[in-house]
Order: sequence, then structure tokens, then C-alpha cells
Amino acid sequence: MKADVTVVPLAAQNDWDSIEASISPNKTQTISNILTALQQAGAKSGIIEHAYLDRDFSSAYSHFYSSVFKPYTKVCKRYHFFLEDVSAVKQITDPFAVMEKLKTINSEGKYLGYLVIRPVAHAPLAMAVIAPPNNQDQLNVLADYEVHLLGAELKVRGFPVTQQDSRVGSCAQAAVWMCGRHFHVRHGGAWATSIDINEAATTPIDEPLSRSLPAGSDFLTATAIVRALRDIGRFPLTYFADALPTVNNRQVPQWSTHRPEDVVVRHVDSGIPIILGLVSPTQVTVGHAVAAMGVVYSATPPGQPLQHSPTTAAFADALLVNDDQRGPYLRMPLRAGAAGAQSPFNIQEHLAFVIVPLPNKVFLRAEFAERLAWNLMNQYQSDWSSISKLVGQKMGSSLPLGDALVQALSNKEVVARTYLTFGWKYKARMIANNVPLELKSLLLLHHLPRYVWVTEFSFASSHFGANATRKRVVAHVAIDATSSLYWHCYSVFHAPGVAKTWGYTSSENGSRDETVDIYLSNDAPYTAK
Repeated sequence: MKADVTVVPLAAQNDWDSIEASISPNKTQTISNILTALQQAGAKSGIIEHAYLDRDFSSAYSHFYSSVFKPYTKVCKRYHFFLEDVSAVKQITDPFAVMEKLKTINSEGKYLGYLVIRPVAHAPLAMAVIAPPNNQDQLNVLADYEVHLLGAELKVRGFPVTQQDSRVGSCAQAAVWMCGRHFHVRHGGAWATSIDINEAATTPIDEPLSRSLPAGSDFLTATAIVRALRDIGRFPLTYFADALPTVNNRQVPQWSTHRPEDVVVRHVDSGIPIILGLVSPTQVTVGHAVAAMGVVYSATPPGQPLQHSPTTAAFADALLVNDDQRGPYLRMPLRAGAAGAQSPFNIQEHLAFVIVPLPNKVFLRAEFAERLAWNLMNQYQSDWSSISKLVGQKMGSSLPLGDALVQALSNKEVVARTYLTFGWKYKARMIANNVPLELKSLLLLHHLPRYVWVTEFSFASSHFGANATRKRVVAHVAIDATSSLYWHCYSVFHAPGVAKTWGYTSSENGSRDETVDIYLSNDAPYTAK
């Protein structure tokens, strides 16, 4: 084994203490939490690349560190972690055998991820991607990250985290970087370093950003974050608290136009990492920014009655966030006083704004699509008597599921789940689902837009306890996400006994709406996304 690659055992606590000391002599919380997570995951050994050139830090070195008086090196280290003791690799003399051994470890799912460590003592973590804890099965935003070590390709599925380097950026740049790197790996978006993000955010440099040197290194305004996200090819949508009064020397966000937990859960459930702007729990300050990529749902019913037009957020306990100051996959509670919190922040008391980095061509907001879906459900409830009669006449059968749904709507026991997806993915999912054949045939040739908002409706009782693992949908609506409230944007509606599609046909006077209605007799609950 060459001297610039070292295999280290991680069998005893002393081994973990030594590797932490080599990474972060100052013991930053981010590094400590990551190593603790790897230790709890069962990491048995690691491999250290002592001379690794990182594209991100090379950019920071060229733009900043190479120009200061104190000499820096641009050579980084990369640490890999495994669920298996790889010490035997040191004894293998055949290079092909070394490569094949690492490939086998990867194929068996025993690669836990990697850390890139830059030669900056105050912020050593350039990047880390580690596998999420086994008990975090509610992660909605993950991608496969590939690295190459000693000729072998290794892969880990996760969400990236970086540490704020206060010499060249703030926590907001770190949050944008995390989202941007995910879009690059998962969707082929632009590659952007922290320096690229900072330059986009601080051009032009306005007065708030010029309060620090280099500009924007202390904090970014929401406007600057939006500029940076647009530069990497996203189309941000922002939500702000309606008021931010100061109470007892700290800011207290007040939301009335939106239920912030609904906003957050809808978009994270769509596979979109979002940026949360948070105020300090203790004082008036610049605040903090993190990236959210998952939702943790409760195993018990909510402790209060469901609100009007309830969503799945009513059954959520926490978000999973990557925090540049604390580490990855941390539980941030939705409400104050929640058990199991791994963050000093919570949505109820500290969320000041949400920035959603939407893809291009999404022109309809999620809450509008959900409102339209509820309108159809309310109309279905009003028309149920006539629908059930028609189904009985045409199909010669009754629909107990429809009766149950209408009763649940009256009792406010129906819950909506809204998410963004590709039109073709929605179609493929429904055709592969256990919905009636007539609906599948209707959808097969139905033309869908690039993106649709899908709102699934299910009984509230299926969202907690043992039922949550087999949650079933009883009705759904697909809305054209590329449309506008200024014209019809319905695409598909299905509820027990009836299905309907909307489309457009050309005419001399332009396009006109075209609808197709079918009646169904063999409806049953079907699988959620």
C-alpha cells in the first residue's frame, strides 16, 4: 500500500478519537456528529487518501487562500468508511486483487461514505456524503454519489453536507451548495462551488452584504440566496412569515397566510431540498440557514383535532436537515418541546422564511393545486348521491368505499398529500397500480404536461400506527403544474365510482377544453407514492 493511502482500524474508541484529532484538532461539532453517526452505523475501518485534490477547495484556494500572506496548501485529504475491516487490503500485493476487493465491499453495501477534509483548521469539512441512519426511512431527497478509490468505483446514497468556511462564505452559501450539489448529481444540474455561489449571490453587492469582508461571508439576505439559486438553474419560490416582531430580545415569526409545515412538507415530499431561514432561539441576530431533505412522521395520532383541509404535515413530528454547523440528517422538530430533537431550532418558533428551488416550467404553486383538488373533492361529496345512482344503474353494484369516503369528508377525516412529479412518472405509477382497468386505459393515451401536482386523498386513520406502513389512497387529483390559475388546469380526477380527464384539442379559434368521464364499479384503495 502506497504511503499516501492509509488503512485505519476503527475497533476501539481510541481509534475514533485519533481519527477525529487528525481531521479536526479543534473538535468542531459538525465533524464530531458525523463521526459519531458513522460509529453508530457500525463502521469497522477507514481508508485515508493523504493527497487529494478537491475541485471545490481548489476554487476557494485560487480565489482567496492563494492571495493571502499566510501560506496555504490546496492539497486535501479524503476519508472513506466501511462496515467491514479492510485491513487485509494492506497485505494484498496484486493491484487487481485490491481493486476487486473494494468492488466486492461496495457491491455488498458495506461502503458508508466519505469526507473531504480541506487544510483549513477553523472549517475542515469541505464535503461529506454518508449513508443516512437505518432508522431514518423518511428521507425524500437522496442521490447516488460515486467516488473512485484505488481503481474501484464506490457508491453511497445520501445527501451532501459541507461546513461553512467563514473566510469565503456563510451558512446560507453552505445551504445553497448542498442543494446545488444534489441537483447536479441527481438531475444533471450545473456544478457550482461555494465560490461560484458566493459570486452569484453577491453580484451586485448591496449594502447588507458589504457589512462583512469578503462581502457576504457573514450572512446572505434572502434576495442574495435567490440570486445564487437562479445562477445554478433553479427557479426559487419564497415564503415569508407575515410578521417578525421582537419579543424578549428575540424575533418571533408569525405565519397566518400559510401553514409553514404544509409548505415545507409538500415540497420536501416532492423530492426537492429546500432552504429554511431560521431566527435565533435566544436573541435578535442574523439567523441561520439549513437544507431540509426529509420528514419524520409520528406513530401516534396528532394530539389535537385536524385543521381545515388537513395535510400529511399534521402527522409529522420533525424534518430531517443538513446543518453546516451541526452535521447531516438531524431531526428538527416541527413544534416546540418535541422529544428526540437534534437541533436547537424548530419550525413553530424559529422559521422565518422558506426558499423552494423549483425546476423550470413549474408555474402553479403547490397550495393552489391542492386547493383546486379539494374543490373537486367537495364537488364529489355534493354529487355523491347522483354518482352512486348512476354507478348502480350502469354497473349494477353499490360502492361502499364511496359511502365511506363521503362520510369521512363530512367528518373532516380525509387527509391530502400533495407533491410534484413528472407527468410520465405519474402515468407509469398509476398504470402499475391496482386501480381499475378502465382508469388505466383512460390514462394510457391521456396527454400529460412535463410536471403535475398530484394530491392523494386518504383516510386519516391510515396515517399513524400500524396502518402507516400500508397507507392507501382512495382518491386523487392531478393538476397541470405548468399551467396558470387564469385557465383550467385540471388533468385527472379519480374517486370511488368515477374518473375524469381534461385535455385540449385544437380548433380554428384556438384550443378548447375536452373532458372524458367514466364510471367505475370495482374501486378499491390503492398504493400511495
